[in-house]
Amino acid sequence: MSDLNTTSPTPARSRRGWVHFGIAAGFLLIVSIGWSVTMNYLGYVLRKEPVEWPAIVQVDAETFQNTSLPARLTRSRPFRVVSEDGSVLTRGEKDGEPDGKITYREDLLETLAVGSPLDKQRYPHRRSNWYFAWVLDDTRVRWNDANPADDALKYWMLSVTFYTGSELTVPHVVEVCGPAGGATLVSREVLTVSTPDVPAPWGHQPKLVATRLEKKGVEDMQFYLFVVNGSYEDRSEYVRMDLLNLMRRYVYYAKIQFSPRLPIGNADPRDVTKAAEGLLKHVLPEILREFPTKQEIAAMREKSE
Repeated sequence: MSDLNTTSPTPARSRRGWVHFGIAAGFLLIVSIGWSVTMNYLGYVLRKEPVEWPAIVQVDAETFQNTSLPARLTRSRPFRVVSEDGSVLTRGEKDGEPDGKITYREDLLETLAVGSPLDKQRYPHRRSNWYFAWVLDDTRVRWNDANPADDALKYWMLSVTFYTGSELTVPHVVEVCGPAGGATLVSREVLTVSTPDVPAPWGHQPKLVATRLEKKGVEDMQFYLFVVNGSYEDRSEYVRMDLLNLMRRYVYYAKIQFSPRLPIGNADPRDVTKAAEGLLKHVLPEILREFPTKQEIAAMREKSE
């Protein structure tokens, strides 16, 4: 004979279960509403919102490459983007694309969190992530055809990656990625660079991080700085803290990174650093026009309140 009581709860037990579930659900609802009300009362923001690009910015809808900055840097002297097809970079070979244009592979874009499905949704509203990557030519330096390896100061790789919204990370910091790839971090130095030509209201003394790396006897130098919510920053942990600030609703940050296209070879690291400071002075004014200012972000928040 089967015992039905072992497989089916009694009506009384079933009712008690639903009562307990209702009490728990109600308690969680009250706590949730109370937490939300408290956060709003204090002016705290838990969900971060993306910011709109400035009107000057243009981004390719398919590749998420910034297309407005190369045109301006082409006219920038003495550093300019290599816009020719068939230059010394490709030994005269042509492929229909500017030799200085660097297009990231899909796997790298995925790692960088650029061009995601979320970016595709935000793109029509001009609020997606984007990137810029080109080779710059210092037109003051003569290319040494006999020994191009000595010309570390002629061509530079420049990348700018712009992130906005709540899904923010700070990936690929040189001091972490270099050693992870087998290189040894020789030095890290923070330089204060005078940039008098940057547009208002940006500051005229950004901090530039200069790093030296060594791998299998070959030395390389990498330079970078961050821009977060309209201010300069030189440490990734400080960028994260700023992005998580509970008083901020609209957030963005960008990383500007550049390096000689070739290993520094016989070049004196002090000369490379001096050249890097010169590059920053010339290109930073144009790059900053691609980012929202503090005042523009403040206006977004006031409009939403």
